[in-house]
Amino acid sequence: MESAASPIDPIIHYKNAGFAVLLWKKPESPEDRYQVGFAQRLEEKGFRIQVLTIPQPPPGYAAPPYHFNLAFTILDPSVADTILNLASSFLSEFCRDAAEVTAKVDVILEHRIISAEAHGSPVDVGGTIRNIQEIERLVSSNLVVMVADQELNRVPPKFCSRCGVPMPAQSEYCIQCGERQ
Repeated sequence: MESAASPIDPIIHYKNAGFAVLLWKKPESPEDRYQVGFAQRLEEKGFRIQVLTIPQPPPGYAAPPYHFNLAFTILDPSVADTILNLASSFLSEFCRDAAEVTAKVDVILEHRIISAEAHGSPVDVGGTIRNIQEIERLVSSNLVVMVADQELNRVPPKFCSRCGVPMPAQSEYCIQCGERQ
């Protein structure tokens, strides 16, 4: 019997090669101003970074309805606080004219992964990112997922018109059949 694959198997060689951060760029755009600005700020501080394209979903699965303005994975937990503070100040300063931004951050720790998404004003998202390490100190599970700055409006569930599977309220595509609603 084969053992289950680790969630970090696809990126472990980047960690072993000494990269501190993986920046994820949108597949449809060759260059994104948020990603380029954040990459420059990280390189100025001496961090080794690698820019990768967000992978396409497997055949038969719908593409995500949106991509994040800023998405990155921290591979070196010893510099996580510094990078999270850089990301926070970057969003607050560089993106201050944007009405809303969405960020996704993964922190690869020794025995756990913290994955967080935040959406809202650049200042709110920056504040959420700055506090991700606090979640790691409070929760003792192997995988910590945090979704922050979401509006708390109760939305009735919606169902796919093609296959009848319940869908997330914010999704335009069915997770089962990929049909656009």
